[in-house]
Formats: sequence, structure tokens, C-alpha cells
Amino acid sequence: MELNRNHITDESDANQVSLPPLRSLQPNAFNAVAYANRGWASFPLAANTKKPPYGSHGLSEATLDRAVLSEIFSPPKLNVGIRTGEISNLVVVDIDCHEGGANGHE
Repeated sequence: MELNRNHITDESDANQVSLPPLRSLQPNAFNAVAYANRGWASFPLAANTKKPPYGSHGLSEATLDRAVLSEIFSPPKLNVGIRTGEISNLVVVDIDCHEGGANGHE
């Protein structure tokens, strides 16, 4: 996977503000932009959680807009969530196993 450039996937992206070089982005901003380059919409999560940060609307804010992502993830302590489903063309299967409870493998 080539991540050394910002690429435009369709003509609507051509009107976006140009991004700084990817290597200058904070690690999670870099990851969010790299996910957008794969067509995966992402959104911010509070540090070390699976919850949106205060004031955020969670997965409803998922975007492929690289300029928005580089700005949203400029604070280095945010986690990156990837929106599954039609917007990202992703399906996730989560198998949980709990001692004395549900066993997803069974």
C-alpha cells in the first residue's frame, strides 16, 4: 500500500483543500487519511475508549474527506474509529468469549 502521497479517488475530491505531506501528520491523522485512501470512512473516538469524545456525534461524523480527517485527528490522543457498512463497504464479525457466559466460537 502506497501512503507517501495524497491521492484523489474521484473528481469531487479535486476541489478539496490540499493536505500537508502525510509524514507531517500526527500518527492517528495519518492512519485516518490512509483509511480514507482505501475508501474507509473514519471518525474520532476518545483516547483509549470506543466512545466518541465529548461534543462529537460519533459514527454519524464518519467521513472520507482527507482535509477534515487531518484536522479532526490533529490532537494526538484521539483514537480512530472506522464506520462499517455501506459507506466503507466493510462488514465486521466480532466473536466474543466470556468465561461462564457466551462463547462466540460455539
